[in-house]
Amino acid sequence: MKTKLFFVWLLIIYNQANAQQSSQAFLESYGATGTQELFYKTSVIRGSDGYTYLSGATLNSNGNYDMLLSKMDSHNQVIWTQQYAGSAGGDDFAADLIQDGAGNIIITGTQYVSATNYNAVTIKYNSSGA
Repeated sequence: MKTKLFFVWLLIIYNQANAQQSSQAFLESYGATGTQELFYKTSVIRGSDGYTYLSGATLNSNGNYDMLLSKMDSHNQVIWTQQYAGSAGGDDFAADLIQDGAGNIIITGTQYVSATNYNAVTIKYNSSGA
């Protein structure tokens, strides 16, 4: 229980420090005309290697969101951080992450293409963030 409370506390502190606000990450359609749904998520996992991985989005210097992945040690010190900015210059968001059997971190989310179009994107990083 203490571990769960600690991660909740960590997420609250991390989100406050980065002052992120919810934004549309991708469109979810129903029927022929479709209904747009707002989606934004920050995910945290404890890897099999004992490190904590956090994914979400961070505001870049152009005022757009980039996908974010950070690796932290047991003292919550950031070991490395990777940002992914799609080529269209819009908002890109992470939706979830997993660690595969080889220790790679796989992050998936959305990449801005145009005001009405987002692509799904999946990126695999090794344990060093490459």
